[in-house]
Amino acid sequence: MAGSGSAARVVGSCSPGSVGLRVLGHAVGDLDGDGYAEQVSVRADPHRPLRCRYRLVVQQGSRLRTLILPVWEAEGAEPYLVGLGGIARGPGLEAIVDSGCCGAYVTGQWLFRETSAGLEQMRVPQSDTLVPDTYPNGASICCGETPLCGPQRGVVLIFPEGHAAQVAKFHDVFVYVQHRDRFVWMGHEKVRSPKTDDFGNCRPWLPTHY
Repeated sequence: MAGSGSAARVVGSCSPGSVGLRVLGHAVGDLDGDGYAEQVSVRADPHRPLRCRYRLVVQQGSRLRTLILPVWEAEGAEPYLVGLGGIARGPGLEAIVDSGCCGAYVTGQWLFRETSAGLEQMRVPQSDTLVPDTYPNGASICCGETPLCGPQRGVVLIFPEGHAAQVAKFHDVFVYVQHRDRFVWMGHEKVRSPKTDDFGNCRPWLPTHY
């Protein structure tokens, strides 16, 4: 009984430990807006409990910041870094991490930013994906909806038809607007069909590499 209680405390606390042995996507960009690039990656440590296994890691020189990814389900693929983009308001970029949750192509994408206090997840309270506080993934079989940057930073447009949206010229899209640390649904808008997928139109846009 003492052993199982100790294990439960370790799982709940997610002690610092290693930043991870395997790299699940890597990109270089300026997350905090200080004018200097940072090394951004998602790391996995198979020796840690599932809820502590995956981390977003941001390093600039000797400064290292990490954030546990909110992975609770063992189904589906592993989370991975999609890329860095100018999505929210402010001088820095945001990191987009695909959750890889819940079976083939059923997933959602988290959005993270860096502030003076550290790394934080940006919320999506009215998300309709299977993973809380995520944007959809356009390739998802069940709920594929393509998320793209709006006409200015702080606005995200969701195309309900996902990749199929590229067939028609104009579409009604869901509009999400940034309010502090979250993006809130504000209504519908008719816009021209996208020419790219999943935040690929953001400026700047820095896709991940392995």
